[in-house]
Amino acid sequence: MKKHYLQLIATAGLLLCLSCESMIAIEDSKTLMSRDRVLASDSAANALVSNIYVQIAGVGGLEANLVPYNALYTDEALPSPNNQSVIDYYNNAFTADHIGFVNVWGKCYRAIYMANELLEGLPGAMGISASARQQLLGEAYFLRAFSYFYLTQLFGDVPLVLVTDLDISAGLPRSSAEAVFRQMANDLAASRELLSVSYPGYLRTRANRHTATAMLARIYLYRQQWAEAEAAASEVIDSDMYTPLSSPELTFRRGSTEAILQAHQVQGYVNYAASFVPAAGIPSYIISPDLLEAFDEADLRKREWIGAIQVAGVDYPYFNKYRNRVTASGIGAEDAMLLRVAEQYLIRAEARAMQDKLALAVDDLNSLRQRAGIAPLEDLGKEELLSAIVEERQRELFAEWGHRFFDLKRWGIVDEVLGVNKHNWSQEAMLYPIPKSEMEKNPALTPNASNTY
Repeated sequence: MKKHYLQLIATAGLLLCLSCESMIAIEDSKTLMSRDRVLASDSAANALVSNIYVQIAGVGGLEANLVPYNALYTDEALPSPNNQSVIDYYNNAFTADHIGFVNVWGKCYRAIYMANELLEGLPGAMGISASARQQLLGEAYFLRAFSYFYLTQLFGDVPLVLVTDLDISAGLPRSSAEAVFRQMANDLAASRELLSVSYPGYLRTRANRHTATAMLARIYLYRQQWAEAEAAASEVIDSDMYTPLSSPELTFRRGSTEAILQAHQVQGYVNYAASFVPAAGIPSYIISPDLLEAFDEADLRKREWIGAIQVAGVDYPYFNKYRNRVTASGIGAEDAMLLRVAEQYLIRAEARAMQDKLALAVDDLNSLRQRAGIAPLEDLGKEELLSAIVEERQRELFAEWGHRFFDLKRWGIVDEVLGVNKHNWSQEAMLYPIPKSEMEKNPALTPNASNTY
């Protein structure tokens, strides 16, 4: 009997994914919804794709298991004396069954399996309208690529699962990160062809063509395809849909001008980010001196995105990109930011610098600096410009989706930077350990060096 990973039931008209484990074989039975029922209508299929966004950026999703802990893992945050439960992240000291790594792996693969369900089932689903089929297929390709990006950046080589049939996928070995990157590029190219430039709702909480293009620009950058990265980033920037750049205090609000893709938060606040903003006492995550010192005092991003609270005469800086701790609505509501146009300026600046288009690269950096209220850069040589890009990415993208960690690795300076700033840093920590539970289920999975911790 064919086995699937996806367990679905209908409750109050919504489709909810109930699987609590990744890579678990579930036999077909009367308790499971058939693919025909899962994809019986536009509304049912839309509920399934919405659930993928929940796996990525909902309560307890990939973002929640990545962003705060990765800030500690690198040089962005210090552990609070009131939050010692996360000290292992700061010390880069883990076992292979650490719940944080298990969650990241599981959330990504659950998103991938649901995307695969859509990609396999939608072409033959009779109850789906042509317009919905095209939009949903485009989103499925995008979401699969998005999930694989984080798997490769955090774990390196990973199983490349492109089907829902357990008989095929359960025992897959790790594919090279390069092979997975090629698949990501193919998926995003397919997504671009399917998606419209228009968003399917009044908010930017479902992928459009520019969403896929923005992610493809990042893939090209990481693969050092400079001309392609420049062209893709330019397509997004030049669309004029995401400019002018939002002022820093509005960047992370619901409906931000700069948002390419946000994940809707029903209560108007980002659940994990609420732990960044203290109601009282020492923050759970304290911004590191290195990050704090990267900003000029005049930088509006420092004023708006970094808060401070004084406890017993000591100032403690904290992450303040998302400010809401409780339910909010209207102009004060916040949604989780997955992609924003500021990153596209940074991608294009780096791609242009690597092609010796120095003046144009400086222009891109100055677009961000102008928004931040700091002086423009002028007449930089190539090495100075590349250093400026490193610094600007640190200031602009801190505490967002692991950018700092991934940047340090791809630039080849992770040991240099973290070896100085963190006394427990070792090269083995460049990749998370493969979860022990996954290796027990799939003997073809080989460990990372960090599995020996």
